[in-house]
Amino acid sequence: ASLLHSLPLEEAYNLLKLRVREDDAKTDAQLAASIQAKSPGVYGIYTSSHHVLYVKLDGLRQYLFDPYIGVITVSSPDLLKTALENSLASHDRSKKILVDQYTPR
Repeated sequence: ASLLHSLPLEEAYNLLKLRVREDDAKTDAQLAASIQAKSPGVYGIYTSSHHVLYVKLDGLRQYLFDPYIGVITVSSPDLLKTALENSLASHDRSKKILVDQYTPR
């Protein structure tokens, strides 16, 4: 919630209702492509050791929030892939990567 309020974008404020969790246990490249292909919204990405948020307002305005780094503006698929690789570095690969979508109320 604090990430959404920190963005100067009114569209982001109402994106906070949790939807069904998906298992996105794939390679880093497949995970990045899968996440970037999702519709606009807010997604929680959970690994065995970390949790990041992906915010997609439209095809051009996308953000990744890593609590250890802060907000990363995702300007390309390669940047998202690199940011996710860094966030997933400590992940136990034998465990699932889960993605929650928060939807408007």
